[in-house]
Amino acid sequence: MVIKTIGYASLRQFTENLDSEGRLSIPDKTTVAHVLKKLGIPQNIKVINMINGRHCTPDQPLVEGDKLVFFRPSREVRVLSWADELTGGSNEQRANI
Repeated sequence: MVIKTIGYASLRQFTENLDSEGRLSIPDKTTVAHVLKKLGIPQNIKVINMINGRHCTPDQPLVEGDKLVFFRPSREVRVLSWADELTGGSNEQRANI
């Protein structure tokens, strides 16, 4: 299946190799975490994910035509790295971006 993927600001570098629409072919039942890993985003990076304009967790499965957007927090907030959020880790930290 094909989704659209957009990384903003410092995460744009991970989507630069995609076409101008950000299209990415992925297998059925792929989750946000699988896409982040496939794109090479380090697991310790604090990332906010959205599918079709709505906040989502890394374990959210994607479907054909979804638009996945991810970006770093723009101010000091309490967030987990995407890997910790997925595993239920408690490595909550302040991200001052």
